Amino acid sequence: MNIKIDMSGMEKLQRELKEMQTAVNSLDGEFAKVSFTPGDPESVERAIREMKQAVDQKASRYHSNPIVKAFAEESKKAFEKHLREQARKQG
Repeated sequence: MNIKIDMSGMEKLQRELKEMQTAVNSLDGEFAKVSFTPGDPESVERAIREMKQAVDQKASRYHSNPIVKAFAEESKKAFEKHLREQARKQG
């Protein structure tokens, strides 16, 4: 019995995973500084926009990678939640 195993697509997946690791590393640690006035909703929203732009900038070189794109979107949601919590605590 002969079994043929087709591994097509593995190179693409390996490339996407390598890009994902690079993107994760670029978002590890401090990659942007934002500031806001806790009681000023406009200031908080501006900080959130700046943070999202910073994430988008870091992930932009991998715009065709769906894994990185999903990670960037989840990162922005997490950072936004964190900023809103900080504003609420400090306000």
